[in-house]
Amino acid sequence: MMFLIASNEAAEIKPYRGKPRNVTTVEMQPTKITQRRGRTVKFTGTVIAKGEFPTRQGFEIRMEVHQTEGGAYVAVTTTDAETRAVVIEPADPKDMQCAVMEAFDWHDRAKTMPRDQLKWKFVRTVD
Repeated sequence: MMFLIASNEAAEIKPYRGKPRNVTTVEMQPTKITQRRGRTVKFTGTVIAKGEFPTRQGFEIRMEVHQTEGGAYVAVTTTDAETRAVVIEPADPKDMQCAVMEAFDWHDRAKTMPRDQLKWKFVRTVD
């Protein structure tokens, strides 16, 4: 599994409107996230989950999960101060889902977003 971490003050990300669907039925769009402190992330894909909420510190935070044409996920966190993008290369689906959650630091609201919008389950059964 390979990760790319980058940050920036502002990113141009067009939000996806509507309920998540199978990515093959959603229009893929070229997306470019310009990073101030890190690489620019460019891909063709779509937003499959998103959420926005205020923090206790008084600023807004936005979290989005993009899926690329190649099957990678891009987890994007945007605040008033910066934008952080983490690229999760295609691998085992459960590992990719956990990597997205790691990118969001397992924040409670971040767990709710993919659980409700993508029906991801974060339960691990161990023998």
